[in-house]
Amino acid sequence: MLRNLDIRLTSMIHLTNKLLIDECNKLIDWFNSQNKMEVNSSHESVMFTINDVHDEYIKNLILTKVYEVNNGYNLSWMTFAKISTGGSLIKHKDMVPDGVDLAKEIVTAVFYLNDNFDGGEITFDLYDQIKPIVGSVLVFDGCNISHAVNTVNNGDRYTLSTWSI
Repeated sequence: MLRNLDIRLTSMIHLTNKLLIDECNKLIDWFNSQNKMEVNSSHESVMFTINDVHDEYIKNLILTKVYEVNNGYNLSWMTFAKISTGGSLIKHKDMVPDGVDLAKEIVTAVFYLNDNFDGGEITFDLYDQIKPIVGSVLVFDGCNISHAVNTVNNGDRYTLSTWSI
């Protein structure tokens, strides 16, 4: 329902219980079966579009959950990420792939697939840090709001980040 606000997304919306634990586990299993890009020794990711997903259950699950939180926007691209012990993300704004119209509003949704790790909170310049909760989603304007991920002190942090236009 974000589109109905008819204003630029200038705040964050943190929704809990958007994914069941079983759904999170199936998404993690799917991610672990894919060829991943190793960003560094503690960070792996897979960037893709929905057309790259050939498992019908996973495709339908992603589409259903993304449209529940980004009603009125079209899913454009996604990244599954695993950040392991010692890993973090430096402060950044989300980049967009070539060909994306930057004049359009882009909504970032980060789905937290687990919370059985220490650290790994998402931090912002203007907002409090948020500790991931399994099954929750954080919706914000990631292309205009700087954010970072604190060091994961122990365990693996799994997320599915989506960008919708």
